[in-house]
Amino acid sequence: MSENEKVKEVEEVEEVEEVQVFDENVIVQEADEFDKKANDLPKRTKPKAKTQRQQKKEIPKIRKNIAPSLILYTIIFYFVILPGLYLGIQHYRTPKGWPTWDQSELSFKNPSDNQYYKFPSLEEDPATVFLSIIVPALNEEKRLPKMFQDAYRYLEEKEKIDPEFTWEIIFVDDYSTDKTRDVIMKLAEEHTTNKIRLLPLAKWCGKGCALQKGMLKARGKYLLIADADGASKMHDLDRLLAKMKEIETEGFGIALGSRTQTDAVAERSVIRKFLMDAFHMLVSMVVHHIEDTQCGFKLFSREAAKQIMPNIKIRGFAMDVEMLYIAQHIYINDFTSNYYKKNTHIPIAEVGIVWNEIPGSKVNLLKSSIKMGFDIINIKLNYLFDIWEINLIKDQSRIVKEKIEKEIEIDKEIENGDEIKEEIDDKERVKEENEQDLNQNNNSNEKEKGEEEKEIEERKVEKEQEKVIKNEKKGEI
Repeated sequence: MSENEKVKEVEEVEEVEEVQVFDENVIVQEADEFDKKANDLPKRTKPKAKTQRQQKKEIPKIRKNIAPSLILYTIIFYFVILPGLYLGIQHYRTPKGWPTWDQSELSFKNPSDNQYYKFPSLEEDPATVFLSIIVPALNEEKRLPKMFQDAYRYLEEKEKIDPEFTWEIIFVDDYSTDKTRDVIMKLAEEHTTNKIRLLPLAKWCGKGCALQKGMLKARGKYLLIADADGASKMHDLDRLLAKMKEIETEGFGIALGSRTQTDAVAERSVIRKFLMDAFHMLVSMVVHHIEDTQCGFKLFSREAAKQIMPNIKIRGFAMDVEMLYIAQHIYINDFTSNYYKKNTHIPIAEVGIVWNEIPGSKVNLLKSSIKMGFDIINIKLNYLFDIWEINLIKDQSRIVKEKIEKEIEIDKEIENGDEIKEEIDDKERVKEENEQDLNQNNNSNEKEKGEEEKEIEERKVEKEQEKVIKNEKKGEI
């Protein structure tokens, strides 16, 4: 090997060593930089246990996250799931043939002969008296006699003045446990069942149910609801009748006694007033433009009661609200031939009356108010979702009446036509008789005239003959 080649090999070895040294320096430098960065990073340590104070501070944050979901689920449960279940149960429980009747409720007892007579039907029978007063009673043996005496004096005076003011009082005994039924039967015995009738319910069914059944068995052209405690005064009936006469349309009308009118005189406790105001706010969601739905002094025309009462579903005190709800959803033109009166509701008017709270009430105001609140929601939801329907009675008696009236008009026209025809015939007969008389007179006149002419001619002939004879005699001479 030459020296030059040895020198080249030595140079190559040195270059390789320099490269290796350079690479090691780079690696060491990069390692130092990595360690530096690692030192700059926060050291990982085992988390310390949180103190109770720290945990309490974090609880509101958790609550804030849960609260919206909880509110949402609560709203869904109370306003969607629960009402759905409730309406389903109501649909299942609502009787199809309501109201249901016990056999003993279809007739009344006459104490004079101890015989039972069938009640008439509001839906099928015509009115036979001017006024029916329906009084529901539950354990009212003490307060009922005074109420009756006040009503009886007023009704008797009215009937003396106007004999057409005939009346009856139907007491509906809602399965009383005291002597209410005996008191009513005694009144019926004293004043006859033509004036006083007892409808004894076979079991308790509530004030609304008792009123409904009593009205469905009434005979009156007008039906008055009155309380057994005498809180409203019977002389205010004059005001209701006057208002009824003013608003009644095609036989339909409702006049409501009201304790909120400017001319009303009402005496009631502070608690009752507060509950009434709260109740009115709730009622306004169902019934509109009526200030006092709960006054127990209401006058119905027979036609209005006939359409409303069979549709009642509520059995308690909120029945008044349902009555008015139904009345505001019935159109009169569904029953009459006056189609020009489109979308005319049953007219309803409020009249201020004298009313005072009578002691001795057995109603628990708080409990009844809560129950009525639920019943009003019940009314709103059931009619809103068409679970309860308003079934109208196609009044056959009205149709028959209109048909009879038309037939009478036709008969009158025929009679008038017959009378006119008879008059014409009489005139023609007289004319013919006159013509016959005239012809007879003419004939007789002509006959007389002919006889006269004949006599004249005969005289002429005789005169001519006499002349001829005279001439002949002269010729002979």
